[in-house]
Amino acid sequence: GMADEPASAGKRSRLASEADGGDEDQAVEKRPRGDDDDRQIPAGIGSSDSEPHSDPDEEEQPEMEDILDCGAEDYPYIKKIMLNNFMCHNRFHVEFNPRMTFLSGQNGSGKSAVLVGISLGLGAKSKDTKRADSLKDAVGTFRDKAVITITIMQSATDPYRKKFNGEEFGKEIIVERTITQSGTSSYRLMNADRKVLATKKEDLTDILQHMGHQVDNPVQVLHQKEAKTFLHSGNPVKYHEFFFRATRLQEYCEAVLETQRYDTAVKDVVSRKEKVDRVWKETEYAKCEQEFELMEGARKLGEINGRLINELFWAYIRDAKKAAEDLEEQKNKAAEKVKKQQDKAKLKEDEAAKKRSEIDEHAKEVQRVQEEQTAAKEGKVQSEAQLKQAKQECSKNESAVSSKKRECEEIDKKIASLHKEIQVRKRDAEQRRAQKQN
Repeated sequence: GMADEPASAGKRSRLASEADGGDEDQAVEKRPRGDDDDRQIPAGIGSSDSEPHSDPDEEEQPEMEDILDCGAEDYPYIKKIMLNNFMCHNRFHVEFNPRMTFLSGQNGSGKSAVLVGISLGLGAKSKDTKRADSLKDAVGTFRDKAVITITIMQSATDPYRKKFNGEEFGKEIIVERTITQSGTSSYRLMNADRKVLATKKEDLTDILQHMGHQVDNPVQVLHQKEAKTFLHSGNPVKYHEFFFRATRLQEYCEAVLETQRYDTAVKDVVSRKEKVDRVWKETEYAKCEQEFELMEGARKLGEINGRLINELFWAYIRDAKKAAEDLEEQKNKAAEKVKKQQDKAKLKEDEAAKKRSEIDEHAKEVQRVQEEQTAAKEGKVQSEAQLKQAKQECSKNESAVSSKKRECEEIDKKIASLHKEIQVRKRDAEQRRAQKQN
C-alpha cells in the first residue's frame, strides 16, 4: 500500500505503535535505508505518542513479528528490490517483510516508483503501470540505462525446480531487468550466487505462473492511478470490470470463448469430412472396388511371373555352373603350361642373378678404387691447405720475431741511455761532495 495523506499516516502510526508495543526506537532500527540518500523507510508503519491500552487480565498475546513470520517459508515472496537510475531513484534498496511492508514518505519521494519497479522488473508492460508511455520513460534523467534487480524467495514446500543447463535456482531467484534509453530491455535470471541460468522472458513468465505472481492482477499490484480511478469512479461497470480482472474471471471467460471457437471449428471440420466421406462412398467406392479387383488380378499374374522368373534364374545358374566347370578344366591345363614356362624362366633368372652378382662385385671394386682416389685427392687438398696454413703461421711468427727484436733494441737503447744518465748523476754527485769538502 502507498501512504500519501498525513491523516492516514497518523492513523497507521497509531496502529503500528500498538503492534510494536509503543517502542519508537525499535521501529526506527528496522527501517532499511537507501544506498545514497538519508531518508529512512520504515519496516512497520511508524510510532505515535499515544500509549497502547492493555488489560492485565487478558492472556499474553503473541508478538507481531511472530505473527508475520509464521509459515512465511511456505509461500514465495519478494525479498528485496534494488533500483539503479530508475525514475526518481538513482540508487535505492529495500528489503521486504515476508508478510507485509509499508512504505511511507512525502509526495514525490518515489513510493509509487518502487511499485512500478516491481511491475516492470517482473515483466509488466509500461502501459500497465499507468505511469509511462514507453519503457524509456522509466530511465532516470541523463542516464543511459536503468537496472531493476528483484530477489524472490522460493517456497520451501513447492519451489520452482525446472533445470537450466542442469542446474536449479535454489532458494532464491534473482531477476534483473535492464532498460536502455532507446526503450529496449533484457532479462537475466540468476541464482543466489548471481550465476545466470536464463535470459528469456518466457522463462520468467513460467516462474511467475508457478509461484502465482500476477503483475497484471490489480489484487496483487494496484497502481496509484488505477486505485484512484477505482475509489472515485463510483461506476458499477468499472467495479464489475475490476472484479473480473482481480479474480481473473475475464481471462477465464476469454479462454472459454476461445475454447468454444476452437470446438466449433473442429466440429465444422469433422462435419465437412463426414460429408466428403459420404460423397466418396456414393461416387468413388464402386470405382475403387473395380480398381481393387484389377489390382488383385495383376497381383496374381505377378506371382506367376515371379515363379517363371525364378525357374529361369535357376536354369541360368545350371548353365553357368557347367560353363564354370569347363573353364576350370581349361584353367588347370593352362596352369600346367604356365608352370613349365615358370621353371624355364627360373633357370634363366638364376643365370641372370649370377651374372648380376659378378657385375655387382666388379662395380664394388671400381667404387672402392674410386673412393681411394677421392680420399687421396682430399688428403692432398687437405695437406696443401695445412702447408699453406703453416706457411702463414711461419710468416706471422717471423713478423712477431722481428717485432720483438725491434722492441729489444729499443729496450737496449733505453738501458744505455739510463746508464749514461746514471754516470752523469754520479759525476755531479762527486763534484758536489768535493765542493763541500773544500
